[in-house]
Amino acid sequence: MNARNWMPLWAVAAVGVGLAVAGGALAVPGWSSPATPRVITACRSSRQNSPLSISYGDGRCTAGATKITWNSSGATGLRGAKGLTGARGPAGHAGGGGPAGPTGASGPTGPTGPATGAAGGALAGNYPNPSIANGVVSASNLAQMPGSRIQDTCGPLAFNVSSGTPTAMRFFTADFDQGGLFSGPTCYTAASKLTASQAGLYQITGGIAWPANSTGNREIVLQLNGATSLAADQQSAVNGAATEQNVSTIYRLGAGDYVEEVVTQTSGGTLNPAGDERSYLAMSFLSP
Repeated sequence: MNARNWMPLWAVAAVGVGLAVAGGALAVPGWSSPATPRVITACRSSRQNSPLSISYGDGRCTAGATKITWNSSGATGLRGAKGLTGARGPAGHAGGGGPAGPTGASGPTGPTGPATGAAGGALAGNYPNPSIANGVVSASNLAQMPGSRIQDTCGPLAFNVSSGTPTAMRFFTADFDQGGLFSGPTCYTAASKLTASQAGLYQITGGIAWPANSTGNREIVLQLNGATSLAADQQSAVNGAATEQNVSTIYRLGAGDYVEEVVTQTSGGTLNPAGDERSYLAMSFLSP
């Protein structure tokens, strides 16, 4: 047997001591314990008083030798103290994005914003503050304003004005009547009025032609609601010809206010005003 492949018995005893001290770690020169448990093999010759030898090779003994084996690992030792925490490793790669969630419900529609951009058509300038373009407004674009002119004192009927008695003229014919200011044709009291259909400024005019009579005075008054004098004209009768009078004013009327033409003469007798366009009452809306 090769001298390198055996070890005397006293050395085996020393190995046993080493195993006990090291907790199973075999420290034999020329041989190191592997990571996994190994079996120690010893061979004893059949000769009397032959030494016990450790086999470092494949664990086989020579012919005639007795093979003795035991495990290289000793009993499990106590758990050692916990080591220090190692340094924090680098952060891992960011994961991919998750799938898109479902589309939420639509919110309420916001308020309409102001118009912008260039104006067109009948407008000029830009929104939101365009202006009316030049030359686009004609008579056909204008709204019909309230207005009326009435004449022809009671048509074929004689209209008499007694001396010294203020009398509201009564008319039969409307030259025009926009907005329903005149309630005729009739020769009753209602036909003496022009009534404002809406509140605003009105131009009011009236006229009368007295028959030729040189005696006394002649007066014409534009009267509001049967009481208030808005405008008046008074003069002496013309000698040898008809006496003609006209009166005009601008006045703010409320809706439903009415105007009459009240005349007075002091000839001492009854006079019949001319039944033509010279005897009239007119009223036109000017503005709110």
